[in-house]
Amino acid sequence: MSAAVLMLLTLFVILGITATSLARCLHASTGYQCQPRKSHHWGIYAPYFTSTSKLPTILPDQCTVTFAQILSRHGARFPNKPNLDDCRRVMQQIKSTARSYTGQYKFLEHYRFDLREGDLTSFGQSQMVHSGAKFFERYAHLAQKGDIFVRSASSQRIVMSAVNFTSGFHQALSHRVNGKTQQTMTDSAEYMSHGNVTPQPILVLPETTGQNSSLAPATCSAFNPGPYDKDNRDKWAAKFVPPIMKRLNHDLGTSLQLNDVVPLMDMCPFSTVADVEGRISPFCALFTPQEWKSYNYYYTISVYYGWATGNPLGPSQGIAWGNELIARLTRKPVALHGPVNATLARDPNTFPLDRSLYADFTHENHMVSMFFAMGLYDPRPPVPNDRNPDAFDTATASPFASRMYVERMQCGAKGRRKTQELVRVLINDRVVPLRGCGADAYGRCPLDRFITGLRYIRHGGDWNKCFHKK
Repeated sequence: MSAAVLMLLTLFVILGITATSLARCLHASTGYQCQPRKSHHWGIYAPYFTSTSKLPTILPDQCTVTFAQILSRHGARFPNKPNLDDCRRVMQQIKSTARSYTGQYKFLEHYRFDLREGDLTSFGQSQMVHSGAKFFERYAHLAQKGDIFVRSASSQRIVMSAVNFTSGFHQALSHRVNGKTQQTMTDSAEYMSHGNVTPQPILVLPETTGQNSSLAPATCSAFNPGPYDKDNRDKWAAKFVPPIMKRLNHDLGTSLQLNDVVPLMDMCPFSTVADVEGRISPFCALFTPQEWKSYNYYYTISVYYGWATGNPLGPSQGIAWGNELIARLTRKPVALHGPVNATLARDPNTFPLDRSLYADFTHENHMVSMFFAMGLYDPRPPVPNDRNPDAFDTATASPFASRMYVERMQCGAKGRRKTQELVRVLINDRVVPLRGCGADAYGRCPLDRFITGLRYIRHGGDWNKCFHKK
C-alpha cells in the first residue's frame, strides 16, 4: 500500500468519514471535489482542493523529512462587507425587476438572502480541522509530542482557523497515541469540550497599521494594491461579462449592468461554503464551465496585479516571512528586513529556532506576496487559459484553506552517511519545482543553494521604496 493511500485511509478513520459522507463534497485529504469543472475555477473563493503535480509527490524511501513548515490561508468565510453589500444589492435588484423564474432560475423566486459578514463558516472550520489532521499524518514522525509552534494574524477568522487546525492536529495525535478511533468530532470547540486535547498555544500577531508583522504587513506606506488590480480586472470584465449579462437579462427579464454579474457569480461559492456540508449552490448552475474559467481569471489578475509581481511592491510584502523561514530552516537569527518584529524575533519564546514543526496562518493576499518573494511562480502576467504549469492561478494557489508545505530533509541508504540537507516546497499538494538553485527530479534543492537562491528576500526586496515620497 502506498504512503499516500495509507495517509488517506488514516484520515478517514480519524475524522470518522463514513461511506455516506464520502459521497459529500469535502474530503479530508483531497479537499473539495464536487463539480470540479466549476468549483476548481472559483478564484480566491474556491475551497481548497489537491492540485495536480507533474513532479513526484512521494519521496524515495531513503529520505526522511526533518522539518516542516505550513503556511495557510484561513478556511472558507462569509463575504467581507463590500462583497456582501454588492451581493445583497444584486439580489434585491433581481427580486424587484425579474419577470420570469423558470428552469434553473426557479429557486430565485423564493430565495432568501441570509449571508453574514466575514466570519469563518462551519464548512471553513471543518476544512481547517481536516488540514490539521492531514498535517499531523504527513509529519507524524516529527509530531509525537505535539511540539508544533503556531502563529496567526489577528483577524478573528484567521485565529479561529488556527484553533481548528490545531484541534485537528491534536485529535490526530491523540488517535495515534491511544491507538483507537476517536468519536467523530469535526468541530474544534466540541472536541476540546470533551477534554480530548489541551488547547494549543497560538502566538497572535496584531494586524494594525504601523505595527511590524510578517503575517499581515501594514507598514509599507507606498504600497497600494488598488489601482493595479482594479484597472486590469475591469478590462477583463469588459470582455467576458457582456454575453453573460445579455443572457441573464433575456432569461429573467431584468436590466442587470456590467458591475452586477460578478457579484451574482460570487453568490455561487459564498452560498456553497455557507452550507455546512458544502453542497453546490443552485447559483452555480447559472453559469457554464467556460464562464467559471473567465471568473477565475478575473480574480487571478486581480491578485496578480495587486499583490504579486504585477505590483512593483507586491512581493516585498512577503520578505519578512521569507527571512523568518530562512531563520527556521538554518536555525539562525532572523535577518531584520522589512516588517519583521524585532522584539518577537529575538525572543526564543516568541520565535523559537529549535522546533521541527511550524504553522503560520494569514490572508490569501499576503500568502501570494510570500510566494512571489520566494520566486515560486512565473513572474510574467498570467494569460487566459494559461497552459504554463508555473503560471500563477489563484484557485490553485490561494483558495480557502490553501496551504504551502516547506520541507527540509536528508536522504541516504540505510547504514550509509546521510547526504546534505534538501528543501522541497508543495502548494496545495503540488510539488513546486524550485527556481534558481538547480532543482532535481523531485523539485528539491540543497538547503544552502535554496537559501542562496532567495536573493530577493535576503536583500530586503524593494522594501526601501516603501517610504519614498512621490
